[in-house]
Amino acid sequence: MTSERSRASQRAGRHRTGLASLAARVVESLGGRYSVELGIDVDANEDEIERWALAATLFGARISATIAERTFAILEQAGVRSIADAGRRDVGTLIELLDAGGLLARGAGVVGLRELAAAAQIDARDLEAGLVRLSLAHGRRIRDCPGGRNCTLIIPTS
Repeated sequence: MTSERSRASQRAGRHRTGLASLAARVVESLGGRYSVELGIDVDANEDEIERWALAATLFGARISATIAERTFAILEQAGVRSIADAGRRDVGTLIELLDAGGLLARGAGVVGLRELAAAAQIDARDLEAGLVRLSLAHGRRIRDCPGGRNCTLIIPTS
């Protein structure tokens, strides 16, 4: 009985190691947090959290990440760095800014995630974003993906 438990424990350890490797490859290949790419340090202070709230609102819209990033950059250039800043702008100006970013012209907790990220020695927020990116990259082709280590969207590490 003890040896059966030991073998089961070893198999579970190998499985976790394989998943950790795969998690690290997802983030390495597809990227992590959008906040980092946008130059937002959410751990720094309240102003950075406000910036991320604005960006997250864009990323929550039914638009591509590229449009969200471009629109965020245009808003920042115009001095709109928080949702409160946007609320102080007149509607016409906001519409112009959102349209310039492409937002208006083109239509409008995984269990164990933290543990898996820790095993892969990556930030759980990066893993979450990488998985979102993986899902978006697959789009409707998800059924054609062989999955796991054979996924063509994940570049194997050397």
